[in-house]
Amino acid sequence: PYARLLEFQPNETIIERGTWETSIFYVLVDGKLEAFIQGQAGEDRKVGEITPGKSFGEMAVLAGTQRTATVKVAADSKRAEVLE
Repeated sequence: PYARLLEFQPNETIIERGTWETSIFYVLVDGKLEAFIQGQAGEDRKVGEITPGKSFGEMAVLAGTQRTATVKVAADSKRAEVLE
């Protein structure tokens, strides 16, 4: 029952698709994040951006499944601050 403020640098991965982390989700405090899924040819395909105040990673917590997307700090963002 606690929250930690974490800091990530541009291009750093916060969530990796296919991993099992069923008890952790996040809220973006500052910065910009990008979400990617695996395309048909195996490449990362950007499917959205996450802005401050938005939560992410909650689908795996609620469904008890593997992570469905990779979330990274945008390359053109300053560092990102995230509550875990």
